[in-house]
Amino acid sequence: MKWLEEFEWLAYSEEKSGSFCKYCVIFAHSKCANVGKGDHQVTGALVTQAFSNLKKAKEMFRKHETCRYHEKSVLIAENTKSIVTKKLRVLLIVNAQRRLDIEKNRKILIPIIQTIRFCGRQQITERGHRDGGRICLEEPEKNDGNFRSLL
Repeated sequence: MKWLEEFEWLAYSEEKSGSFCKYCVIFAHSKCANVGKGDHQVTGALVTQAFSNLKKAKEMFRKHETCRYHEKSVLIAENTKSIVTKKLRVLLIVNAQRRLDIEKNRKILIPIIQTIRFCGRQQITERGHRDGGRICLEEPEKNDGNFRSLL
């Protein structure tokens, strides 16, 4: 557990009975045998194979931390995480605005539904001469109909 806390990139696989670098496994393009500038660094333990030699573990972990492909993998992982976080923030903002729009539309619907129910209860027709246009508070020139007048 101390190693997992000290080396935050370290992960243990029960299935493979060994340790892996969680960043390098995903971002170091482990399908290739060699990585790094000029493809001169060979991947193996911690990337494509589980590392299980406990005697040389700390030494191997420190050596792995200094590899160029590890540093690059960590940087790619941090960039990916920041992009995902920004996208999530944008989604939260969009969802918040959507919720506000839904609440606003529900408040707008309340008087419309109440008017329809009132007209139905009183058996009043809803249609008038004109059914389109803006509803304003001033007295209309022509008969707008019961529904629009009640609104």
